[in-house]
Amino acid sequence: MTRLILASASTSRKRLLESAGLKPEIIVSHVDEET
Repeated sequence: MTRLILASASTSRKRLLESAGLKPEIIVSHVDEET
């Protein structure tokens, strides 16, 4: 089975994927996106 990894803690992104019938696995990245 193919895994879909969402590297974000965003609940809206998770809900969007779930509304499309997908079941993402949440793995939060610890990357500083500011620099």
